[in-house]
Amino acid sequence: MSESERPPVKPNSLLTMPGIVKTAVLRFFIQVLIPIAKDIWHVISAMLHPIIRVISRNTTASVLHLHYKKHWLLRFRTAIWGNAVGMAVAMITAQLITHFIEVRSLGNLWGLFSNRAVVSAESFRIISFIAEFFITLVVFSMIENFMDQRALKKQVETTHDDASMDD
Repeated sequence: MSESERPPVKPNSLLTMPGIVKTAVLRFFIQVLIPIAKDIWHVISAMLHPIIRVISRNTTASVLHLHYKKHWLLRFRTAIWGNAVGMAVAMITAQLITHFIEVRSLGNLWGLFSNRAVVSAESFRIISFIAEFFITLVVFSMIENFMDQRALKKQVETTHDDASMDD
């Protein structure tokens, strides 16, 4: 056989045999790694199963205790109402502040023809923050106090009705 009739010789390297390498890696992954991972998963889950049951049982008991004994829903409702009313009052306060105070700008010719008090932008931010913060804090405290008084009144009425039924 002459030199020209021979098939070209391919060097035996990993770069020239991508199909073989890919097949070997895939076969190793499917036949070795996946079964090992499944076995490890089964062992770990079998070991942790009693621990998870105890934790979930204790957590369920804690949640039920909070629900029935601590009246967290009432506190949550009070906080939501207080925050909602406080936010509404803060927005109203911001509108009132812009009604009485004006910021120097080109639009009002730096306060030359303004009927309101004219302040700088930084002063406006400080005044606005302080007013909104304190007014919202007062309103939130009033709402929370109102909700607590209402809940206390309902509790007293309930215990009073229970006591009158016993007589």
